[in-house]
Amino acid sequence: MKRSSISLMALLGTLLLSSTALAQGGDVAKELGAASKHAELSVASQSVEVATMHLHHVINCLAGPHGAGFDAAAGNPCKGMGDGALRDAPKGSESHSKALHALAIARRGIEKKDLPAVHKAASEIVGILGK
Repeated sequence: MKRSSISLMALLGTLLLSSTALAQGGDVAKELGAASKHAELSVASQSVEVATMHLHHVINCLAGPHGAGFDAAAGNPCKGMGDGALRDAPKGSESHSKALHALAIARRGIEKKDLPAVHKAASEIVGILGK
């Protein structure tokens, strides 16, 4: 009887941890990877408009559809991956710190009006997310 109770408690604990992980959100690695890819696309862009569009994609992947600065009109390459890397990553984790840092740079980058400045911001993001 005791053995059954212990087994049941272990099973319930496992289920609770699994449901907590699922409730925490989506696939942070995929969201960060997509954000990094769009930062790379921004670096490769030949116009400010296209480069900033890709930085908007970075913001959308990091902030998520319920986050500050999310712009549905810019497109969401992370649709279906989760609620944004910043929301999905556990607070205090390396992924959360990277997302927060990259998001701040992307927000500043979309305000730039010259291509070298946008490229610089995007390159910094690649450096942060690529590590």
